[in-house]
Amino acid sequence: MKKLFAILLIAASGFTAQGADPTVKFDFQTSEARTLDLSPSTYIRPLIAEVVVDTKRGRISDSWTLSAKDLAARSIVRKSGDIETEATIQNLKAYGLYKSSEKNNCDLIVAATFDIKITNEGATINLVGYPANFTNWATGTRADYDWITLEQGLQTIDAPKSK
Repeated sequence: MKKLFAILLIAASGFTAQGADPTVKFDFQTSEARTLDLSPSTYIRPLIAEVVVDTKRGRISDSWTLSAKDLAARSIVRKSGDIETEATIQNLKAYGLYKSSEKNNCDLIVAATFDIKITNEGATINLVGYPANFTNWATGTRADYDWITLEQGLQTIDAPKSK
């Protein structure tokens, strides 16, 4: 019994020597209030621009070649591993438009037509169209709102009055 008491006494003295510092203070506070989550709407007036076709350059014809590795990177693949053909072709068209816009230093290619050939070696994207740029940027006017309403087939559109 004395042996057990001695062991407990040694153990207890060890715990107090290694225990938490009695001067450490721990404070915790929490508060709660009711809130109303608001998601304010933002309305932006349409930005209107004109498209000007580059008549000096005229019709362009560009060809872009992708290796099998580049084609694989641009292919849209389902979870099953099958290639999503339509989505892949749309991605290749977007890539061709981007590369032609970059090459011709323009904002868009008007009336673009494509010829896309895909083989085991990769793909070739042939693009024909007219390089064009946006110009005369302006905030939409009441007339623009009326035109947008007509274009979208809407009955009414509440647009802010132009200054």
